[in-house]
Amino acid sequence: MPEYQVFHQQAVKSFSAGEDNEHQRRWTESQWEAKASNKKFNYDKSRAHLNFEIVKGGKIVPLGSSKPILERFQDRLEATGAEDPNKGLETPKYRIACNMIFSGDADRMREMAFGDQNVERAKGADNSHVKRKSGIELWAKDIYKAVADAWGEDNLIDFSVHLDESSPHIHCLVMPIMYDEKKQKMRIKYRDTFGGDANKLDAIHDYLAEVNKKWGLVRGESVSATNAQHIPRDEWYRQLQAESRELEIANGKLELDIRRKENAVKGLKTMIENLTHQKSEVENKIHEVEKQLEQQNGEHSELSKELERLKSQLSTLEFKLTDKREKLSAADEALAEFRAMTRAQKSEAETLRVVQEQTSRTLQTYAQASILAGSFQELLTMSSRICTNVPEAKKMAENTIIEDMCDMRFKDVLGTAVKMFIEGINGATSITQSGGGGGSNSELPWRDKDEDIFSFARRCMRFAHSKHYPKKSSGIKR
Repeated sequence: MPEYQVFHQQAVKSFSAGEDNEHQRRWTESQWEAKASNKKFNYDKSRAHLNFEIVKGGKIVPLGSSKPILERFQDRLEATGAEDPNKGLETPKYRIACNMIFSGDADRMREMAFGDQNVERAKGADNSHVKRKSGIELWAKDIYKAVADAWGEDNLIDFSVHLDESSPHIHCLVMPIMYDEKKQKMRIKYRDTFGGDANKLDAIHDYLAEVNKKWGLVRGESVSATNAQHIPRDEWYRQLQAESRELEIANGKLELDIRRKENAVKGLKTMIENLTHQKSEVENKIHEVEKQLEQQNGEHSELSKELERLKSQLSTLEFKLTDKREKLSAADEALAEFRAMTRAQKSEAETLRVVQEQTSRTLQTYAQASILAGSFQELLTMSSRICTNVPEAKKMAENTIIEDMCDMRFKDVLGTAVKMFIEGINGATSITQSGGGGGSNSELPWRDKDEDIFSFARRCMRFAHSKHYPKKSSGIKR
């Protein structure tokens, strides 16, 4: 069965000290204990000594022995003169780096990292005896070179290799600082480098496949080839959870089948050993009887009968041995097939686990935004009721969304804002104005390449209000 490469990328707007410490394993004893005991994680402190990172020049150093990642971010900005677009913002909204995860088929990765050493994966196991093999270092160096060649070695902020989890993998942070010809300066160009086009992700997978081919890892089918359709992230997360549960059940059944096959193989081997021992004893007896007959010139009838009986017994034993050996060969083949299926499913489960963790974090952000949006809607409704009954409040709400809602104009303004939002996202060149206003297309609030989606949505709302009510366009508070 093919052994697949694993690649996942996620946009980064900010990088916390906690994430820095996790990448670099800068944890106290109590933090290690908390991580190791948490069922959601698969950290093994006894293998932490195997972790490493690759720094400039492709040099391998112990993980956590170089500068903290946050300092590297700042050093890179200062060295290039580029600005952090999120500086001064209470909530970061611009994408400044790409967090990449590189891995592959779990068994293949463990083979490269640990060879044939016995590595216990149960929680609390002691693997301090395990040594790092050169294969994982050479593979990591190949990936490092590929990333450096593609996006610039100086833009590589972090390249950490973790061997203390269930499957060896790489965490890589790339901050794409490049010269902007239009703006005549160095700046972070995330969308130009990683975003805005699904074909870019396909190209990265193809690029990595050429690197991983040397290591026996192949690329899966691309989205364009499978015609995969986009689904909402919450539905996607539910599907991931369902697939994980199905894989756990399937793995459990396979493990049970493997134990049965192993018991069958063990039983057959025992039977073959017993039959072989019996055959040897019968052959020795035949040899003794033949020797006695030879001494008596073959004229002893009882010995002759005994010899025939022993030969018949030998023939039966040989038949049984042949049968058991054939069955053992078939059982060995079946066992090997079941083990291969289990390895493939475990690799798929590990890939799902990594994606599920990333999706879970994204879903939390999505949930927070949804809850805030719902709360904001409730706040607007309550505010409009207050303004309806309190003249002073209504005056304060002039030229705001609250006034729109009070005057039953909110749906019109919202409808225009939605159209502008969609046009801005799609990069279209025209929009049908509704309910008054006017103006040229150049006035539309096109989205900046690195602008946060919620910030752009607010700008669309302001712009829509000004188009419906141009006389009150000055001093709008949102």
